[in-house]
Amino acid sequence: MFDTIENIIYDNVFTSAIINFLLNEMIQMNRKLIILDLDGTTLNSDSKITDTTRYIIQEAASLGNIVSIITGRPYRIAMPFYRRLGLTSPLITFNGGLGLIPGEKWPGAYQITFDRHIVNTIFKRQRELGLNLMAAEDRSHLMANKPSNAKLARETLDYFPSRLKSGQILTQDNINFDPVCLAVQVQPFCMQLVTKYLRTNYKGIVKPAVWGGSLNVIEIAAQNVTKVTGIKKLAKYYHIANKDIIAFGDQDNDYNTLKFVGHGVAMKNGLPDVKAVADDVTEYDNDHDGVARYLKSYLGLPY
Repeated sequence: MFDTIENIIYDNVFTSAIINFLLNEMIQMNRKLIILDLDGTTLNSDSKITDTTRYIIQEAASLGNIVSIITGRPYRIAMPFYRRLGLTSPLITFNGGLGLIPGEKWPGAYQITFDRHIVNTIFKRQRELGLNLMAAEDRSHLMANKPSNAKLARETLDYFPSRLKSGQILTQDNINFDPVCLAVQVQPFCMQLVTKYLRTNYKGIVKPAVWGGSLNVIEIAAQNVTKVTGIKKLAKYYHIANKDIIAFGDQDNDYNTLKFVGHGVAMKNGLPDVKAVADDVTEYDNDHDGVARYLKSYLGLPY
């Protein structure tokens, strides 16, 4: 009798283990890599994540999908949104220049920098190049030539902070790290001068990316670093085929992303050129939970 009971218990435990194994295999086979841009995409016009968007993204992650933010924002500025979403997946910042899992030693972590001496040289020529502000940054460091005013700090999403500690003041030769990004705010009539200087003197080493709008900001990063850099690293690490990658975006820095992934989704509020290369466009914009509504339908979520 006892042998029979033991066999039944063993059979049940064994069956449960097999079922769990098969379910896990099914999740692994069907899971997606979901790439989220922040500004103009996951965030609304007030730079907030709604409760609806937060809930749907957490539901998507709970099904075994890898949900990863890939943003042009620096790490320090992206972290509050990562926490708000409750993610435990890698966070990719600086348009693909830095990837890590906050608070963990992730084997896939990386940082793509350029030589600090380029910052020194640009600093020495800041007056002739018409530079107002310079801010060099990596995962752990931030240095700027001076604090910006509160209005500009707000308009640039704190790329150029209005408050700096004494050790964060950049001088001619005191930078002690190789940056992932150098952002410069330029006199309007010097934008072409700066981009030409960078392309002439550092061709193949760094690339300038000009912000849209009237802020006159140029971001300088290592050559060939894009959001696709981060996507490729994530896909390789998690063994996810390109056909199982879905990405959302709205701006120029999302163009290559949506073109590269298996299913690129442009926001309703996105640029025409971005929509043109996307596989689909959200029915709703970023002020009406466009990403969440799309994911709910795409993944067949019940909420």
